Amino acid sequence: MNKLEILEKARNNVLKSETLYIADWDAEVVVRQLSGRQYVDVSNDCLVGNQIDRKKFLNYAIISSCFDVNGEQIFGNDDMDTILNMSADSYSSLVLVITKLNNLDGEVKHPKNLKKVN
Repeated sequence: MNKLEILEKARNNVLKSETLYIADWDAEVVVRQLSGRQYVDVSNDCLVGNQIDRKKFLNYAIISSCFDVNGEQIFGNDDMDTILNMSADSYSSLVLVITKLNNLDGEVKHPKNLKKVN
């Protein structure tokens, strides 16, 4: 694939999403993959020295990633207390999907990306 073909695919990239039922709310939440820009913005908001604070990152990722079924963003920056006080079940359900959609677990997603060791 040449440069122009790759650029075309990058321009037309559709971010992944997953609809998740949150029992505590009796509601479905659409969790969207972060764009590159969102990933950088969230990372910058979570710097502690030269390191990204993972806990803060996940909290801000919840803000950026969660939408109702009509496409309206559920949380804003003023809702951090709400996020921190939700049940562990709801919180962990959101975090698991965000982690999967954004490859935050570091798992290799395609066999061609595996390094061969001689």
